[in-house]
Amino acid sequence: PPAISNFSSPAGNASSCDYAAGSYFCTCHPLAAPLVSVWPEALTNISRGDICMGPDSPLKHVSVIPSAPHTNNTSIIQIVKKRCPDATVLSQAPLYLARYHQPTRSTPTVFGYEISLNALPLDGKTTVALGLACVPYPLFRLPGWHRGSLAIHSDDGRRYCNDGYGGIQFTRPFQQGETLALALVMRVSDSIPGGGVNTEVLFFRNGGRAGGWFVREELEIGRMDPKPGFLGERDVFAAVGVAGGRGTEVAV
Repeated sequence: PPAISNFSSPAGNASSCDYAAGSYFCTCHPLAAPLVSVWPEALTNISRGDICMGPDSPLKHVSVIPSAPHTNNTSIIQIVKKRCPDATVLSQAPLYLARYHQPTRSTPTVFGYEISLNALPLDGKTTVALGLACVPYPLFRLPGWHRGSLAIHSDDGRRYCNDGYGGIQFTRPFQQGETLALALVMRVSDSIPGGGVNTEVLFFRNGGRAGGWFVREELEIGRMDPKPGFLGERDVFAAVGVAGGRGTEVAV
């Protein structure tokens, strides 16, 4: 049976106006074609897992700063003002390059990243989203809410993939001090006509696998298609979303 998407979240819900604005952005800005060429140094950094987030969100509520030296290019994302509206921070370079990292029948493609929740206020209004996104993406929305994005949200533990409503029940809410990771495994499958790509999403909590799902999943009637961008045809970026309380801090 299909996974059931909820109409609303038991935690934070954005307004219908915000949803409409995000949808309008996506209508006006189709997903970009994959990058044609990349600097060799950038390819080296991507292959060894160096992730640099930023630049800063257009919102003055969010700051992206480097951490202490010699920490493998860790970035720190902070909410620095009260009542931060929804915001997404993308990695400066893709984690997956469609023209360079395509899976083959013999070799799947695996990529992802992890975050540490250094500070997560328990105010009932704060959300951190662990996600992935294709560009362009509306940075005034959380990842998972529009096409070419998926995410797991901290406040309700639900997974979102092109789902601007209430998401699908998935895991328990995140807690301060946890380390969380999100990965995609792209495999060429003979069971798909033409030998298409079947993508599995993996979620890890504090070093252990804590669930997952396939992008090619059975859909309930009326649900938006979650596949665009995640079958190997687009570049994919790390996408961390934040909203709510000042003091929230995420290490990427």
